[in-house]
Amino acid sequence: MKTTTLKLIAALSLAALLGACSSTWEEDGINNSGITAAAGATRTAEQIELFSGKTASQEYTVIQEIKVAVNKTTVFNEDPTVTQVEARLRQSAAELGGDAVVNVVISQVKVRAMSWGGRIGEGTVVKYK
Repeated sequence: MKTTTLKLIAALSLAALLGACSSTWEEDGINNSGITAAAGATRTAEQIELFSGKTASQEYTVIQEIKVAVNKTTVFNEDPTVTQVEARLRQSAAELGGDAVVNVVISQVKVRAMSWGGRIGEGTVVKYK
């Protein structure tokens, strides 16, 4: 009985130590199949505008719907922030050759499959006319 308890404590301690050594953030796109880099993309991720509604700063055409996730890899890491999700949305939009993302929705932190907590961001990548 004592040996079994010691083995259990040792295994849990090892798992906690290994988990604490892993990278802090896992940033992952969620099935954005069909995403291809646009020829002549002109904006960097930092230049992409985000809008919570359908109204952008000028007229646009729709490129594609996107969905991204930012996850923490262990229970010991801090929860992902809205800023981190916004950065992933901007990065995906820039890769598509977009100028902005409209209809942006960012979830609250939730425990998900393969993650101790994550936020999902969704939106529509658009190109200004």
